Amino acid sequence: MDSHILELASGDITNGKINVRPCGLKFFPDGILGGSTKKDIGNQITINASGIDIPIETDIPTVKNKKTPRWFFRERKWVKPFIKVHQLSVGDRLKITRLSNKEYKSDK
Repeated sequence: MDSHILELASGDITNGKINVRPCGLKFFPDGILGGSTKKDIGNQITINASGIDIPIETDIPTVKNKKTPRWFFRERKWVKPFIKVHQLSVGDRLKITRLSNKEYKSDK
């Protein structure tokens, strides 16, 4: 199982997002990149985040009028609760592990 350790920055905590740039696109399945809006969703993955009861279905959005990644998961409602449950702060790390082609887990 392939995994990456991601360090939380202040913007991640404030904005409720996780910077996945260190993972790179090869860590995710082909087609993960969607458009800049929810009307153009890419191939979604499932994230099972520890401390969060519901699996998260998400893709990675792109910059408007470009196909460059915005480097965070489109679905972000789970991020702030995840940070709160694990009492994470700036500089803390979390781990994202690929379980299969479209299934991942995230934990502290």
